[in-house]
Amino acid sequence: MKPAIRLLTLTFVLGAAASFAIAQEAATVTFSSRAVPVTRLLVDYAAATGKKVRAAPVMEKEIAVVRLAGADHADFTRRLAAAVAGRWTTEGDEQVLVPDEAARAAEARKELADRAAEIRKAVQQRVDARQGAGGGGIPSAQMAADVPFGAGEDLITAFLQAADPVFLAKIKRGERLVFSSAPNAMQRPLPTVVWPHVAKVVAENNRSAEAQKEVDEQGEAKTDAEVKMEAYLRKLGIDPDGRRPRKITEAPSKVIVAVQRQPMMGGGLSVAATLYDASGRVLTQVSDMFAFESGPGVPEVEIDPETGEAKAPPPDVKVDPSDPVVVLSEESRAVRDLGRGWSDDEEDAKEPAPEVLAKLRRPDLYDPLSFGDSEALLFVAEKRKKNLIAALPDRHLYVADKGTIGTFLAGLGPANGFELADADGWMVLKSTTPGDDRQQRAPRGALARLIGAHESKGYASLDDLAAFALASPGDGTDEITMQALERFVSAATSSGFEGPQNYDELRLFGSLSATQRMALRDGGQVPFSALAGKARESLIALLFGARLSLGAPQAVPESEDPLAEMLVGLRMAFSNEGGIDYRSEPTEAMPRGLPADGFLAADVRVEPVGMLGKDAGKFGLPVAGGSELGMFLYIRSDPKYQAIIGDMPDPGPMTLGERTRWHLRLVVSPGIEAVCRFSDSRPVPGAAKFTLQALPANLKAITDRTVAFMKANPLPFFDPEMFGSGRGVPPPRP
Repeated sequence: MKPAIRLLTLTFVLGAAASFAIAQEAATVTFSSRAVPVTRLLVDYAAATGKKVRAAPVMEKEIAVVRLAGADHADFTRRLAAAVAGRWTTEGDEQVLVPDEAARAAEARKELADRAAEIRKAVQQRVDARQGAGGGGIPSAQMAADVPFGAGEDLITAFLQAADPVFLAKIKRGERLVFSSAPNAMQRPLPTVVWPHVAKVVAENNRSAEAQKEVDEQGEAKTDAEVKMEAYLRKLGIDPDGRRPRKITEAPSKVIVAVQRQPMMGGGLSVAATLYDASGRVLTQVSDMFAFESGPGVPEVEIDPETGEAKAPPPDVKVDPSDPVVVLSEESRAVRDLGRGWSDDEEDAKEPAPEVLAKLRRPDLYDPLSFGDSEALLFVAEKRKKNLIAALPDRHLYVADKGTIGTFLAGLGPANGFELADADGWMVLKSTTPGDDRQQRAPRGALARLIGAHESKGYASLDDLAAFALASPGDGTDEITMQALERFVSAATSSGFEGPQNYDELRLFGSLSATQRMALRDGGQVPFSALAGKARESLIALLFGARLSLGAPQAVPESEDPLAEMLVGLRMAFSNEGGIDYRSEPTEAMPRGLPADGFLAADVRVEPVGMLGKDAGKFGLPVAGGSELGMFLYIRSDPKYQAIIGDMPDPGPMTLGERTRWHLRLVVSPGIEAVCRFSDSRPVPGAAKFTLQALPANLKAITDRTVAFMKANPLPFFDPEMFGSGRGVPPPRP
């Protein structure tokens, strides 16, 4: 070969080798990120590596932690897409990550199949336990007071055994599914295997009624205090005898079984069977809780079929002394302890630094999962020299820096709702219930706006809360939302005597137009037919869901009667659980869906309040009206309470405000309705601050009436001697 040709060939070979090396070097990337939305993660990744990649805005709900150490770019993009159920498309010279609808549909089918399988397993365990116990009573969470165990559990067990587990598995949080022996368009047919157990329920109910009658006849006459107490409860619309068994003298004409999944019950169902007579009157009801999965983060409890008792949990993971301990930063330890409210060491349980709190107020900039969760995962990946992709749900991993890598990894299994693939130099973590987790994802931007509104004004208005609820896809029971609101927007979790706000109720209110709200406030009506979009969706979710109860109209509590305000939510608890008659069952009251003549109405009341805002501190309530302040003064004025509950923190300086109380009535037919309660508190413009010792006249008048009322109240619950059996007046009879 001639020298010139040899030189040319050598130059070509070296150039090709250099190009290949450059290409190989460009294909491997080193990059690390704490938990952030995938949209932001790929922006940072592109800036760090020069790769032309991004995620579509719709992928913002996907939160991921990434560690790459000399990883292959193509390998990373492929694994990331699989972890978040996405796919790559090409737009110009960019790769764009978008949802993979086929993959997500497959995920949904698997979640449904897994949940149905859990139901089948749990039902079979229930059947085996009943048979092993001779059909006579195993530990139960039965809620129907005074209805003996046995027949009711057998009825519900027979129903669960015959029901299609797929139908039960499809019930989402807050939803109800209704089965009837005479189904209408809103109901499903009740399995006929239930009927033989109905007669047993009737027989046991009558035996219990007879036993109660004998007790009443042999018992002592009611005291004057009992008579006054029961009269007061009836004045409030609470029947003290509502849950006492009554003898059934005719065969039930209809049986309805309602299955619902409560918002706070991730995997459990509540099952209630109601028996009606020919006129539609409720004869009796039996109910039970059915837990078909333990839920993420809760160890599964195995029941011994022979004894019906829970078996001892397996021993803790063995600790390898040589295994490194997971180390968290001081910032993450502070966030961890703030979230769980306690610490292994008292010295760790301290108020986070102002800069940490500032980050927690901006979940849109500093993701709540970017602290301990991210640090622990990145720590483990670095120690094990692995590339990492972790697609995280909002369920915290409950990281403890005193745990080892081994114990940490042991917690990333199916029992805690995770799937960890650890092979080929990669750790890829994702949820076993990604669809449900996406539905419960806390809206970071809306959460930051709500916190910001509260910080800037010192309070969160009803409009602020409604806007947040409309932006939230879940029910507000996710840990991130609850912790943030409890810490920074207490009005969202505490609203005086009326308790926390309901998200579907807030969505309904937030969806009403200004004209509709004004009409309601002026005493007018808004027909159901005038509601569309989110308002109609929220109305249907409320009326046919698990959150509200239908019943007779409820009187608005009078402001001078604090007990009426506190006990209004207990009416259904003290009355027959099935309601007054068939009309208390939504699918019976509205057999064809929302009634054409249904409407919204409202009772609105304005009262003075003291607003503590961001200075609520240990007092707890950000807004306190005359009733709440009067109750506080009543409790603190009695030395006997001090021995029970100790010193109570004094509310700090307050600003005079006005609280508008909405009782939004959802009227489905004459005499049958549900009620939503809202509170909207705002400071009076230009009002000065005051203290508990120097209340404005309008507030002091209410607190004085409250204290006087409580000292003479006919109920024993607020008598400190009741705790020590001093007065001896029993609570309302069951």
